[in-house]
Amino acid sequence: MKEIMTIADVLEFPGRGYAIGGVNPSLDERSADEIRALVGDEIEVHAGRGDVYRVRVVDVQVTNSIADKKNIFVLVPMDVDKSRLRVGAKVLAE
Repeated sequence: MKEIMTIADVLEFPGRGYAIGGVNPSLDERSADEIRALVGDEIEVHAGRGDVYRVRVVDVQVTNSIADKKNIFVLVPMDVDKSRLRVGAKVLAE
């Protein structure tokens, strides 16, 4: 498993799902397509205390900040328990 990011924000989009956002400086040199491929169709959220949740990925958006750093947003379904998507949790993918 490869670390994709640490969750910095969770946004709710009614009817679509939750967007979990974060950064990972080690991915800043990669293209958006490469990052999307790394994320894939499923992620693991490591929420601490040994809590690990497998979550289906609906979409991945990658944007560049003004400082040319990658901001990664992973959209997950509404049926995910939002309490599992805690700020500070690690997101990993195969």
